[in-house]
Order: sequence, then C-alpha cells, then structure tokens
Amino acid sequence: MGSSLSRLRISTKLSLAFGLGAALLACVSLWQVNAVREDGQEIIQLFENRMVPIRQLKLVSDAYVLDIANTARLVRGGTLPPEQGLQKVRQARENIKRDWAAYRSSFQVTEEHARVLETERLMAQAEPLLDYLEVLFYSADLPRLDRFLDQSLVPVRDSIVEQLDQLSRQQEMAGREQVQASSLRVK
Repeated sequence: MGSSLSRLRISTKLSLAFGLGAALLACVSLWQVNAVREDGQEIIQLFENRMVPIRQLKLVSDAYVLDIANTARLVRGGTLPPEQGLQKVRQARENIKRDWAAYRSSFQVTEEHARVLETERLMAQAEPLLDYLEVLFYSADLPRLDRFLDQSLVPVRDSIVEQLDQLSRQQEMAGREQVQASSLRVK
C-alpha cells in the first residue's frame, strides 16, 4: 500500500486527505445533529410530561381557592351578589373537572398514584359541600354561609390544595431528575 500511495501525485494525495477530512467532519456533524434532535425531543417530553401537568394542577388549585372560596367570601361580605357568585362557582366546578381530567390523562410517575387517589377522595368529599354552597347562594342565606364557609368548606379546600401542591412538587422533582439524567448522559 505504501508503494502505491507514493506513486500518486501530490494533488491526488491532498484530494484524498481533504476528502477523508470532509467525510470525518460530515460524520461528526451528523452525530451532532442527531444529538440536538434527541435533546429537542427530551425538552418537548419534559414540557409535556412535567410542565403542562403542573399548570393543570395550578388551575385546579386556583379554582378552589380563588374562584370558589374567594367568591364565597365576596358574597358573604355583600360585595358580590349571590346570583353572580352562583355563576362563578358553577363555572369553577366545570373548570375543575376539565383541568383535573386533563391532568389525569397526562403521564404520571408511580409515586403520584396514591396522592392522586387521595386528592380525588377529597374532591369527592367537597362535591356535596359545593352543592350546599350553591343552595346557600341561591337562597341568599348569608348567616349560614358565614358559618359554612369557615367550618366546612375551608378545611376541605385547604386539604385539597395541599394535595395539589404536593402533586406539583412531585412533578417538579420528576422533571428535575429527568434533566439530571439527561445531563449525565451528555457528559
């Protein structure tokens, strides 16, 4: 092989060396493009599997805290007419069902399952209370609303919100672990 290479002209040797370098550069470039594509897919997966569910959990939590409990306080205080409060609570309940169903359809880690079941148990426990809240709004019974809000609704709401917060933290931790695993693979 050495003798056949020595018979080649310098321009041919340079062309071969340049071609070999170009082929090596093309291989490295393809490898990098593939790595970037995989990283992009991981980022999309992280967003869809972790960030979107966190937002859904936040929407459910906000519906309980802002749309239901605060609306009840505004009605109790006379700032909001009971009819408008009733509409807001009904809309919040629809939003909770929609956003919770969207969250449940997302990818969940095994550790979440028990907390999801507990959250659903508490949400089911809240349903008759929310029905009664609507009755209080409909009848404009503000003295009962005052007692009901503090003694019945707020404690259940707080338990639900705590569970939702814990689920969000689990999503965050799972996302953090996914990022760390990805960064270790790159190193």
